[in-house]
Amino acid sequence: MNDTFLLSNIVPQDLDNNGDFWNRLEIYCRDLSKKFNDVRITSGPLWLPSEECDESKNGNSSKPPKLLLNGRPCKPHKTMTYPVIGKNEISVPTHLYKVIIAEDPLLDMPLLAAFVVPNEPIPKNARLIDFQIPLSDLERKVGFRFHVQLDRNNVSDLCSVEGCSLMRYRDFQAYFIRRGINGARNKNELERYWRQANKYDLDSDDEIKK
Repeated sequence: MNDTFLLSNIVPQDLDNNGDFWNRLEIYCRDLSKKFNDVRITSGPLWLPSEECDESKNGNSSKPPKLLLNGRPCKPHKTMTYPVIGKNEISVPTHLYKVIIAEDPLLDMPLLAAFVVPNEPIPKNARLIDFQIPLSDLERKVGFRFHVQLDRNNVSDLCSVEGCSLMRYRDFQAYFIRRGINGARNKNELERYWRQANKYDLDSDDEIKK
């Protein structure tokens, strides 16, 4: 795993996204590896355009619609915008993707799912399945074909079979508080995690109290 911790293998990610929804997605992937014999995961950045619509069509602007040289109104169009950070102006992806394939002798066929997640804070109650897209759609966006050896007619949808349910946000907080308590090196650290447990109303959690 240490071989993956390289600057060439990371991308700028929204802090809230990385510490919450994407983190819970990674925990889900690790749990999959405990359920199935072979789990392969591919992740990466995406830069996707957004569609710009004329606000005047929705009554949100007093400005007249933009006109072409022939006098016809402009149609909605897509634009590509993304922030850059640092002295070298590193491009920040607008989205992140993940492709998951699971195989096991007990499965009739491989399980497959692809997800595209905006690189921004995600609502706490959002479901992973809300971000699922067909693998062929992701391949068009990325410009790359995943798992070329895979028979696409002989796979099942991971979410239909396995559920694709992420850990609830409350359980996610309890998970990290329990982990912090187990690794605490002194009384001050224990008290800090206990304050977090109180903050999230987790002081009644049996394992945390123990």
